[in-house]
Amino acid sequence: MSNFGFLKDYMQFKMFADAAIEAEKVLNTSPAMSAVGSRKAFELAVKWIYSADRTMGNPVGTLQNLIHRPEFVGFVDSKILRRAQALIRLGNEG
Repeated sequence: MSNFGFLKDYMQFKMFADAAIEAEKVLNTSPAMSAVGSRKAFELAVKWIYSADRTMGNPVGTLQNLIHRPEFVGFVDSKILRRAQALIRLGNEG
């Protein structure tokens, strides 16, 4: 059972549900691939946030650019942003 399986029950999360589930599936067998997949799922989730809230503008640019835009920084808790930075680094290294 996946921690992210519930996302498949909601059409609005279809954009990143499969990526999150796949990243979790490979965690025990390939942590590096899980990191890459987690980064991809996070990127898709960030783009979904931008598309769901039209007041944030277009989700154009790198993942780093998107998470540092003022409208995103104001939307997400600072602890999550710090963790996101670590996830992005790990995913890029994977």
